[in-house]
Amino acid sequence: MLFVRTSVLCALAALLLAACGERTDAPQPTRVTADEAAEGAALLGLEEPGRASWEERSFSGGIYRFTGFSLVLDEAGELVITADAMEIAAPRLEDGIVRFDRLVLENGTLPSEDGAEARFERLVIDRPGPELSRSVAASFTVEEAALPDLAGNLDAYSFRELSLTGFSLSGGEFDGVMQAGAIILEQLDADGLESARIEGLRMESHGDEPLELAIEQARIDGAGARFIAALVAGEAANPLNLAVSANPADFYRALRLDGLAGTASGLAFAMETFRVDVSDVREGTRTRIHMPELTLSAQRNSDAGAQIEGALAFLGYEDVVLSLESDSIYDPASDTARTQNTNRFIWRDGLTLDFRQEISGVAAYGEAVAAAQAAGKTGDAVMEGLDRHLLLHSFEMRLEDQSLLERSFTAYGAMLGMNPAQARLQASALVTLGLSAAPREVPRSFLNAIAMPLSEFVRDGGSLVLTLDPPAPVPMNTLTSPSGDFDIDRLGLSVRVERAN
Repeated sequence: MLFVRTSVLCALAALLLAACGERTDAPQPTRVTADEAAEGAALLGLEEPGRASWEERSFSGGIYRFTGFSLVLDEAGELVITADAMEIAAPRLEDGIVRFDRLVLENGTLPSEDGAEARFERLVIDRPGPELSRSVAASFTVEEAALPDLAGNLDAYSFRELSLTGFSLSGGEFDGVMQAGAIILEQLDADGLESARIEGLRMESHGDEPLELAIEQARIDGAGARFIAALVAGEAANPLNLAVSANPADFYRALRLDGLAGTASGLAFAMETFRVDVSDVREGTRTRIHMPELTLSAQRNSDAGAQIEGALAFLGYEDVVLSLESDSIYDPASDTARTQNTNRFIWRDGLTLDFRQEISGVAAYGEAVAAAQAAGKTGDAVMEGLDRHLLLHSFEMRLEDQSLLERSFTAYGAMLGMNPAQARLQASALVTLGLSAAPREVPRSFLNAIAMPLSEFVRDGGSLVLTLDPPAPVPMNTLTSPSGDFDIDRLGLSVRVERAN
């Protein structure tokens, strides 16, 4: 169906949250004769009114223009696209497929089967590939075309531009409204997506869990074919493995999110900017993540917000301010990803969490995941088994208290009628007791290794440091031995507490 089948590409824009500017590399228009254009238009049902109808039709320079346009999308005649105007450039029959250079709808409405309605000021499909053209043609004729899988045939669904401006969605199962000033994708081909952008996104949901969301602009550049194919296919490998080990060159080159704000379940959130930059350096591919400030606070004038406000006040906070900085290198020569400089998460006046890791087998893992997806073997067990390609060389996590413990035990002590020091001692003892009651699935050797340092950290603060430094690289899927025991020596596990002098 017309934009039902192509809506997955619009959804991709929303998922990617991305963008582009003015294009100056427009290809030359395809030259068609009046007869060739008439043949293409007739195959689309645009020669005489039928499923498609219009008030006026004109043809000039290879372009048909229809005003007062409407198109019936289903056999029952209940789903109808309307537009003040539609233009289709250079329609023609090419290799048995109706092709065209550009399709534009102005001031249109697009219904859905659940009763929702989308409105837009302008929709553009420019230079579509053969399968995207065939999908659009099938929408005009309400045919069930056997179309190849999008994820494995990006080039066939290519386009120079796919965009919506002045977009809004409301009604139906979605109890709310979504608006976007612009959703624009540029240059999809076999190599991936050149860029995409969403501007002025606003969403309100009025259901059982109200949501308000606003984003000034979100943008992604250089999204790779593997990333897009996995996203479109809806398949995901282990998210943790992707986060710590995946080759960023397979994903995208830059990501921006600006002006995020909203409320959900009594929580208000605001973030000025979030950036990811991927660049080529002498050592390989460098990825830097920068989030200066994400503020979480209680939503005003709501019952859920009042509960959050009380919980924050209990710990002596008016809001929670989070920041993130990360810097990592992927070396293709050794197929290794490692942390360099900073990989730090900060809860202001709360805690600091530092991570460092080195993992090899990154490309091998990515190739195995791609092969499994191409073969349709995407079950959880299969994907988890592919972890064997990833080898852990080292890992360190450093948790430093920045007043969160003191705040917690001051509040806890006040509840129990004791001072903070007494509350710390009691909690320290409870840590050991609680770990002893952990489920049997948790290896005892691991619990024994962390019990004393964790108890000490709760009692005295400082930094809790957990290190894995195996004598030989360990496959990620065998972090525990085949018997299910946690092999401390094999992993080189150590847990300690450090305090400032």
